[in-house]
Amino acid sequence: MRYVPVVLLIAMMAAGCGPTVQEQRAARLEAFRLELDSTLENWKSDVGLNRFSTSADAARALAVRYETVYERWGLRPDLLAQAAMAYSLALATRVDRREISTDEANALLAKMHVDMNKARSALAARHSDNAADRDAAMLSWWRDYWTAHQQTYRISPGNPVRCETPLTKTNSTPLKCF
Repeated sequence: MRYVPVVLLIAMMAAGCGPTVQEQRAARLEAFRLELDSTLENWKSDVGLNRFSTSADAARALAVRYETVYERWGLRPDLLAQAAMAYSLALATRVDRREISTDEANALLAKMHVDMNKARSALAARHSDNAADRDAAMLSWWRDYWTAHQQTYRISPGNPVRCETPLTKTNSTPLKCF
């Protein structure tokens, strides 16, 4: 009989060793990221197999695949992800028209991604408690960033890329670059 309290204590400790809410959230986020990575790798494989007739078709296909993953997880891409996808489609269109090389387009997009990832981390840390504030901050950052860097991402003097942003994040109008 004196072993019963010890057994109960061990059982209670084992039950309390399950993952915390924070650990569950981290595991869910990691699984989501892995699915996004897998989606990107599958898309790259399809590009390598020439399954898309144009660069713009390939960019649209990636955007649709990403949106499907986000929907499956009950999430939506943040404004910076939307901006990157819209800008990559504008670049792909320019590549198809031979106004810019694929290497030049990739270099422009890579630079933008570096800047966006830095901003995303900083904005998420500053506005971690409130998604609406974070979205508004991302929208503001994007507008300022695009205004300051339009010439950098111009592509060619006679054919600038224009990006239109919604007036507010709650506006249903998507961000577009053309």
